[in-house]
Amino acid sequence: MGSETPLRLSLLDFSKAWTNGRLYSIPPKAAYLVKTPEELVEEEHPLLFNPVDHFEFLGFYHSEAGQKSAAALKTYCGV
Repeated sequence: MGSETPLRLSLLDFSKAWTNGRLYSIPPKAAYLVKTPEELVEEEHPLLFNPVDHFEFLGFYHSEAGQKSAAALKTYCGV
């Protein structure tokens, strides 16, 4: 998936609508790293997922391996 495909741009623009204007789109060529906030990780609730680039994950998710995985996110970036 290219860095400026309609799907990618739509997802970026959709985040603004989904949050009623509270989140703004990032430029299409910037990294979009999703990371668990430190305050949500503790002894009783250990880190489950490594930081992940959202668009790289989407590429995996739509790949053959991602489609075969019962838990694509865990397969791609699980601890």
